[in-house]
Amino acid sequence: MKLKEGKEELDKISSSFCIAKWKQVTIHLENGLTHSCHHPRVHKIPLDELKNNPGALHNTKYKINLRKQMLNNEFIPECEYCNIVECNKNNEKQGIYSDRIFKSTDSWAWKYKDECITEVENVYPSYLEVSFSSVCNCTCLYCSPQFSNAWKKEIEKFGAYKTKDNSKSLKDYSFENTSKDTNPYIKAFWEWWPDVYPHLHTFRITGGEPLLSNETFKVMDYISKNPKQNFKFNINSNLSISDELFEKFIQELKTIKSEVIIFTSNEAYDKKSEYIRVGMNYNKWLKRIKRILKEIPNSKVSIMAAYNVLSISSFQEFLEDIWKLKNTKINDKYISKRILIDVPYITNPRYLSVNIIDNSFIKYIKENLDFMKSKFIEYSIPGTSKYTPGFEDFEIRGMERLIPFISEAKNKDSERKDFKIFIDEHDKRYGTTFLEIFPEYREFYEMCGKI
Repeated sequence: MKLKEGKEELDKISSSFCIAKWKQVTIHLENGLTHSCHHPRVHKIPLDELKNNPGALHNTKYKINLRKQMLNNEFIPECEYCNIVECNKNNEKQGIYSDRIFKSTDSWAWKYKDECITEVENVYPSYLEVSFSSVCNCTCLYCSPQFSNAWKKEIEKFGAYKTKDNSKSLKDYSFENTSKDTNPYIKAFWEWWPDVYPHLHTFRITGGEPLLSNETFKVMDYISKNPKQNFKFNINSNLSISDELFEKFIQELKTIKSEVIIFTSNEAYDKKSEYIRVGMNYNKWLKRIKRILKEIPNSKVSIMAAYNVLSISSFQEFLEDIWKLKNTKINDKYISKRILIDVPYITNPRYLSVNIIDNSFIKYIKENLDFMKSKFIEYSIPGTSKYTPGFEDFEIRGMERLIPFISEAKNKDSERKDFKIFIDEHDKRYGTTFLEIFPEYREFYEMCGKI
């Protein structure tokens, strides 16, 4: 389904209609939060709705109401990102589309378009993402205590950051159920799981760090013993776990016959990456990606580049490392199609959003685009049977949409002030020096300090 045609078909139903609100769901079982699509904020799953219906993990009354509003062509405030992209008509002319279009035309979504029109309450997702625990071994800058207990420990020790909204303050979050009784959300999941599993196109585990949860290996074992056709098993991992646990993961993957996709995050190079993702070893991360692709032939690796203000200056070197991976051969075959990169940009916390930067940094993104386009994938060359590894069209488009996002930025003084407050406090807590690692940001950093 082409994006332009997909948008036209969706708009015939409603200009706000998005299949993701029906068929995609993320459920944080550790604390009972959910959302459909990664852009809207999470909302709480009421326990009273869950009592006699484990499917309320997905079909909350809140979400059911949003589906009805979408079918009624109403504006949906929580879908702000897609609204912004679609309100700029120049974006569509340039072939830049919102995630409402990307998600709805995906293979896990489009075939359910007509079904969504008639059923809004008892919906089985085709794309189910769950986290079992917030236990994590990293404190990525843009993450929060709610999704990483490493962050929670830091805030308990040092307190919230003194930004405008007291960033990372524990009072702002809902935390993991740590009572001795069974977590009611995980209990409901295992009740719902045999019913929802046959409907799934994709099942994905996120975290925290999923490989630090026993529930992850329990569900992998279920999938291994109950194989199904046309099914994808996806799992997020920072790939920064112990050698022993990584070895266990590799052996478990070998028992799953479905397509496996490992989602791992990174968006900067070497020491800059390790500054953004405290707890990561950049070179070990690269080596483990290579091992997965070599030993798990039914696997792919998708790199989620959570593009933020600190990604910009080293993203070119990072892309060059990804290009080297794509250009690697395993069993005389390029692995280019088995390693992909997506470039979603973060919008929260706002002081780390890329659109607080000044326009002088756009030159870096244009350099990235030129590089990716110079390495555009060619599946065949006329008159030959050659295959040229490179970046896919959708990977390039992910970079292209960054430029209008930055260019449309308005007064960001508040966020820029918070940026310096956050960075200075982070350096104090971790014994780092921002300008030693990011010297090219000096002018921007000093400008933020004068606000």
